[in-house]
Amino acid sequence: MDNRVTHQFISGSGSEITSVKHGIAYSHFEASQYGFMYFALRPDELLVQCIGHEGGVLYQHIV
Repeated sequence: MDNRVTHQFISGSGSEITSVKHGIAYSHFEASQYGFMYFALRPDELLVQCIGHEGGVLYQHIV
């Protein structure tokens, strides 16, 4: 398989809120909010959700 892709999910959970750069070409989502990441692994896909501190889904992506 020559067309493999590496996905990176980076979270600053447990840190203080700091500003983030917007418009990074390789980034799908940026936010300066408290929250966490949720991962659900299924037989044929990976669901990733960014959950805000009030419980709402800020972003989700399926790989």
